[in-house]
Amino acid sequence: MLSQRRLRTEVAERAQARLQIELALAALQHEEVRVRREVAEGLHGSMQQRLVLVVARLDALVAELGEAGDRRAVTAEDVALLREVREQIETVREADVRTTSRMLYPEQLEVGMVPAIRALLGRIPRSVNTRLGVSDEVRVVDDPADPRLTRSERLLAVRVVEEAISNALRHGQAEVVDVRVSLVGDALEVRVSDDGHGFGEDAGTPSGTARLADRLRLVGGDLRVTSVPGDGTQVVAHLPVESIRDAAL
Repeated sequence: MLSQRRLRTEVAERAQARLQIELALAALQHEEVRVRREVAEGLHGSMQQRLVLVVARLDALVAELGEAGDRRAVTAEDVALLREVREQIETVREADVRTTSRMLYPEQLEVGMVPAIRALLGRIPRSVNTRLGVSDEVRVVDDPADPRLTRSERLLAVRVVEEAISNALRHGQAEVVDVRVSLVGDALEVRVSDDGHGFGEDAGTPSGTARLADRLRLVGGDLRVTSVPGDGTQVVAHLPVESIRDAAL
C-alpha cells in the first residue's frame, strides 16, 4: 500500500510539473500573440491615422500651389503648414515607430543580452532546473555602461535561447536546461543543452530553428543542433560580434 501510494504521488507530481510546463508554453505563445496584436493595432491605428492626415495636408497644399501656377508666391502660411507636416512626420518616427518597434524586443533587452536571457529563464516553471553560465568576456562586451553588442546581436542571441528552450519543453519534455554564453574568437557562442527525449535524424529541423539558422548565416554565423534519442539535445550558435571583428582588423 505504501508503494502504491508513493507511486500515485510521483505520478501526480509529474503530471503537475507537466501542467506547469504547458502553462508556461501557453504563456509564451500568449505573449507573442499579444505583442503581435498590439503592433498591428499600433500600425493600423494611430500611426496610420497620422500618416493619412499628413498626406491629406500635403495634397491640399500641392493642389493649391498647382492651381495658382507660377503666379502665386509661397506665403508664410505655406511655410507654416510645411513645418507642421514635418513635425507630424517626426512625431510618427519618434513616438509611433519607436514605440511599436520596442514591443518586438524581449524584456530587458535594452539593458543587455544577459539580463534578457535571465528574464526569459525566470519565466520557466520551477519544476525545470535552469542554469545560466556567462563568461567574464561576455559580461564585458554586454556591460550596460559600455555596450559593445549591437541591438541586433543581442536580439538574435536571445532568440536562439528562446527557440531552444521552447523546443526542449514542448518536444523534449526536458527537466534540466543549461545555457552557456561565451566568446570564441570574434564570435558569441550560445550553447543550450537539455536532458529531454531528444530526436532522431528523421525528425527534421523545427521551422523556428531553421529560420534562426538562415538569419545567422546572413551575418556570417552558424547554428548546429545535435541530439541523441533519449539523451537530450544541444543547440550551439555562433554569432560574429561586429565590434570585436572590427577591432581585430
